[in-house]
Amino acid sequence: MKNVFDRFKSLSAGILIFLVVVSVQNVLAQNSDLSRQLNAGQGTVEFTVKVLNPDFADGENLVLFQGSSVDGKEFYEIQMIGDDLLALRDFTPCVRSVVRAPHDFKAGERYKLILSWNGATTRFFINDSEITGTNLLVNDDEERHVPFVKFNGADRLGISDIRITAHTSISPEAADRDFAEHCQCPQLNRLGEGKAQEEYKGIALFGFPDEASRSAVKGFIDILPAAMSGALKRVIFVDDAQRLLGYQGLTVSSDTFYLRKGFEADTFFHESAHTFDILHGENDSQAWKEKFFKKEERPAFATGPVEMDQKNGSVLGMLDDTSPREQLAQFTGLLYGTYLKNKPAVSIAAVDPLGKEKLDFLLEHGFITQEIHDKVMSQIKGGR
Repeated sequence: MKNVFDRFKSLSAGILIFLVVVSVQNVLAQNSDLSRQLNAGQGTVEFTVKVLNPDFADGENLVLFQGSSVDGKEFYEIQMIGDDLLALRDFTPCVRSVVRAPHDFKAGERYKLILSWNGATTRFFINDSEITGTNLLVNDDEERHVPFVKFNGADRLGISDIRITAHTSISPEAADRDFAEHCQCPQLNRLGEGKAQEEYKGIALFGFPDEASRSAVKGFIDILPAAMSGALKRVIFVDDAQRLLGYQGLTVSSDTFYLRKGFEADTFFHESAHTFDILHGENDSQAWKEKFFKKEERPAFATGPVEMDQKNGSVLGMLDDTSPREQLAQFTGLLYGTYLKNKPAVSIAAVDPLGKEKLDFLLEHGFITQEIHDKVMSQIKGGR
């Protein structure tokens, strides 16, 4: 998906993380330690991590801790993403507090992690040092979950000294409270209800304001490979910017995505790539990671409460350019945009020395047709 700002192009993985979180929660809840209870509104979870295996590969995700409050109204998580830590808390109907920071863990050493909350204020600490730059986001309102607590070090980390209490030493911040009280929930789950405006090649189109915007989308559908268009079931237009949290597109499943007013061709094909990847169990982005994945330079963290229609640093965690799934979708969107706008395809090779190899990858995995592959490749080779 395409961000309205310069740096980030996607939140779709944001929804991807949500889907992963829900599925993982169900598994973890079955094996959780119910003797440990998390308290909504105020509480602290603390534990020590000892690195057993220092091989934290780029793009991998290891959930260290997950839990839901005893009343099911709040959700908490601390996870590793490559060499970063991402801590989050979901509370009220649709607010997410999230902070991300590099961890620089070393084998054999111990690190204390603390997640603490008081009202709408949440803080994260590493070795008793607070990680600044916590962000409050308007998140899609989620279903509530059964209470559970789960810690997981896999075979890489030893987790010990676990302490969970209903107390906290942090003070609530007025700005956080105001944000939580006045934010408007996007209610994405209600979009696309009812009868579609029309169905085109088996794909239901919802909410488009005029025939011109629907015609543009139908033209995009026409050039998708048959397998990609056949998998897509719904495309939903959203006029309210807040509904998409400030972004031009959101992918929510293997057959549905949203487009915002002002979307470009790149956005449509970016989202199409996400849906196709999800359909394949994200095996395509896994293969992309093995062949091409590289970690992009991260921008500075945003500080203080911010709304999602403002520039927001890298709070999205694995949703930004540090994720193989995002790099795959972004390259797909770039390639289709180049093809449709008849831009010099040599620019792909100019900015990406692996452009030709990535073009072959998209063809091999069914993201583009042979015709599009050959046209763009001929432009690259011809220096046009």
